[in-house]
Amino acid sequence: MTRPIATIRILDEVSVFVNGLSDEHLNYFHNKYAVNAPNFFFNPKFKLGQWDGKIRYFKATGRTYLYLLDDLLPRIVRLGYKIELGDKRKATQFQPDPITNQIFAHVTHIDTGKPIVLRDDQVEAVNSLIADGSGVVIASTGAGKTFVTAEITHVYG
Repeated sequence: MTRPIATIRILDEVSVFVNGLSDEHLNYFHNKYAVNAPNFFFNPKFKLGQWDGKIRYFKATGRTYLYLLDDLLPRIVRLGYKIELGDKRKATQFQPDPITNQIFAHVTHIDTGKPIVLRDDQVEAVNSLIADGSGVVIASTGAGKTFVTAEITHVYG
């Protein structure tokens, strides 16, 4: 006997769509991931019987939230489904190119009137941060940290 397939598509940084669940299981998750809204009993729609007073984090259509996947996936597997996962998110992390000591040669130093050329230690520090994606640079006062940071922000935005 083959197991049914539940297709899970991660749409973006927030939304997920689950397809292939039976109506019974869709309804189970629809109710499982629901909480009573604060003061729901004062809401006119609740008083008129048009709303059950619950905020639902799993819609009856299968739309849900990315943060629920850690809890949702094991439950779907326990119900006997095979999972097919598709990630539709686009990469959003900006990865600048490494710099050289001439990156600011077009800028004239205010005191000397000469083009600004970075020292090897400054280039190494910036390129380490670029390679790692982030980090902390520890350098003594007067090492040019503020200037390099301000100019890199200006160049790479």
